[in-house]
Amino acid sequence: AARNRVRVKVDLGDDIVAQAAPSKLRLIFLGLLTNGIDALANGGGEITVTAQNTNDRVEIDFVDGRSADAPDSFVSRAINNVVAQVSGQIERKQIDSGFRIRLILPPPRPLNTEG
Repeated sequence: AARNRVRVKVDLGDDIVAQAAPSKLRLIFLGLLTNGIDALANGGGEITVTAQNTNDRVEIDFVDGRSADAPDSFVSRAINNVVAQVSGQIERKQIDSGFRIRLILPPPRPLNTEG
C-alpha cells in the first residue's frame, strides 16, 4: 500500500463479533483491500475500514476515494463467492467521499446452554 501512496486506516472496535471462519474473513479483507489499493494506485489516497454491530448483523465498511467500483474481475468474483460461503452480503455504493463497499455478516449464533 505504501508503494502506491495508499494509506489504510482501520477502526473495528472491540465489540465486533461475527459468524465466520477467520480464514474466510482474512481472504475477504485481503481481496477488498487489494481492490481498493489497485483502484487508488495512480493517485494515492486512503482506505478507511470501520465496523459496527446492528440489531441483526455486523457491517464492515471499506471506503476509499475512487469515483466508481472496479470492473468485474476474477478477484471480485472470488470475494463474492467467499462472502456467500459465510452467509454474508456485499453492497457497493458511490457516496459523497468516494466509494463504499459494505460487507454484511450474520452475528454469531447463540451458544446452546441446554444440557
